[in-house]
Amino acid sequence: MSTPADSAPSLDSAADGAGNDPAQGPASRFADLHNRTFEMELLISGVVVFALLQVPPHIHRALDLLTATLHGALRSLVIYGYVYGLLMLTALIAFFVLHLGLRAYWIGLVGLESVFPDGINWNQISLGPYSRNNLKRSLRPLPAHIERLDDLCSLVFSFAFLIAHSGLYSLVIVLLAGALGLASSWVLSPSIDPVWLFVAAMLAAVGPLLVVTWVDKLAGDRIDPNSTAGRWLHRLVRWTYRTSPLPMVGHIQLTLQSRFSERRTTLAIFFTILLLTFGLVGQSLVRTDALRFDTLERFPDDLDAFGAEPVDYRDQHAPVQVVARNPSIQSDVIEGPFVKLFIPYYPHRHHPLLEQACPGTLAAEPSPLRFRPSRAGGADRRELVLANLDCLASLFRVELDGQRLGELEWVPTREAGSHVAGLMAYLPTRGLAAGRHQIVVEEPAVEANLEPHQTEEPHRFAPTPEDRVATLYFWYAPRTSD
Repeated sequence: MSTPADSAPSLDSAADGAGNDPAQGPASRFADLHNRTFEMELLISGVVVFALLQVPPHIHRALDLLTATLHGALRSLVIYGYVYGLLMLTALIAFFVLHLGLRAYWIGLVGLESVFPDGINWNQISLGPYSRNNLKRSLRPLPAHIERLDDLCSLVFSFAFLIAHSGLYSLVIVLLAGALGLASSWVLSPSIDPVWLFVAAMLAAVGPLLVVTWVDKLAGDRIDPNSTAGRWLHRLVRWTYRTSPLPMVGHIQLTLQSRFSERRTTLAIFFTILLLTFGLVGQSLVRTDALRFDTLERFPDDLDAFGAEPVDYRDQHAPVQVVARNPSIQSDVIEGPFVKLFIPYYPHRHHPLLEQACPGTLAAEPSPLRFRPSRAGGADRRELVLANLDCLASLFRVELDGQRLGELEWVPTREAGSHVAGLMAYLPTRGLAAGRHQIVVEEPAVEANLEPHQTEEPHRFAPTPEDRVATLYFWYAPRTSD
């Protein structure tokens, strides 16, 4: 039984804990499991890898859909959350796959030991004496190698959760700071840049922990715990560390730091995150087709000029694909009386255009978060939406086989699969010859000067060299009944 003197708190006992000394700490209730951790590790790794490999396509689709419907700082916040979330997910997948590979190798060695308990029979190895002696010194005995590999597998398993929990903490901090910055911008003044408020919120969240840790390390030994300064420092340390990631990762991180040195553990975490970041950037470049690895240098990279881009045709879109930037038509082969031209409404691009072209139409736009939006705003909201749609439609110029089309009836709609909002125009095919035809869609560049261009044409703005031009090809094959 402990005495009051033994249980009295002190700075050293509070920092070290009573359970760090194996001679004094209580025995673990799970001591019998320490020799069978491989069973739990294999079960968890297998299930987690199988489950997590199904997640990235859904995360990519959610990002594409959200960035297709959001604008400004809110869109940036979603991208930050996506990067941190995908980084954490990639870390879990990579480490658990590595763990499964190491455990498979370990199981192979255990099976080999069960067949040949004595390991290598050096008398049967036909090598020279120097090579044999060098191998004997380099290769551990089979039981020792199996035991060392078992420890490595357990360390990889623990390190995976250290990286994942650190990423989860960073994700929560970034999302909370971003949400606070956006809310402050909406409450204080829309003219305040939310980025500065986001930086201020990040400093408010992380700054106290850094300052308190620095003060404690430099002056903690000289501050009396019973003084006012000592009590305040004790409260601040307790508060800041409760809001730090250490409650989640402290056992893993501090155990590794105390066993492998703080510098080696910190470098391992840093280079792991750096490697994962490079992998994430490369994955994003490949996914967006900005980076390719092939030997097709004699094949055109830009298929749009040749009329064979699958993104141009909605019946060729993948089930989880979100096409939010490119105009499209229903198919490459048209048999019916209309070509359905769909132009996505992309706020990140079209909001600046609308602000320049029709400054008054966005003034009464509601909050991004709306409850039962179909009933919000009434007649005023409907007039505002119609004004925005008219202004948006005036930005596009459409040509069919080199002939500029006049007034088009644009219908606001959403794609059935991805729910991307946009404008749909029905181009009649009556009078078209069978064969290949070309549709050209032009819209002004964001950097262009969008002063109203007074002409008798239905289009409001003069073309500039910076305009975005999308070319879509289709093959008209009229039905015999037409």
